[in-house]
Amino acid sequence: MDYEARGVIVKDAEGLRCPQCGLEAFTSPQARNLEKIIYSLAPPIRLTRKISSAAGKKPVIYLPAELLEAVGGRIGDKVELCVAGPGRIMMELASAEDVEVSASDYAAKKPPLRTVMPA
Repeated sequence: MDYEARGVIVKDAEGLRCPQCGLEAFTSPQARNLEKIIYSLAPPIRLTRKISSAAGKKPVIYLPAELLEAVGGRIGDKVELCVAGPGRIMMELASAEDVEVSASDYAAKKPPLRTVMPA
């Protein structure tokens, strides 16, 4: 079946098809591999934004809708942020596989390999 992202279509990509209803889908690893190929072909979207402050004087960066759309995100989705090197921050949409733990759970026991901490 075909896989599309960022306006690029990969023809005859390996995926899954429901034998009863015919619904076609990709597993998360399949989709990630296909997106790596597509993103290597298309130049990344680069934007410059100013870090401002909102109520409570917390740092805020507003993301344009085009950027969220390019990564398949929506308002209300959770994201993961990490330091990717000096002067670099990586932001990634939190996947459904991530486990959400409360602050008390995090302190009480060792968290799973991937966690999303509450704000």
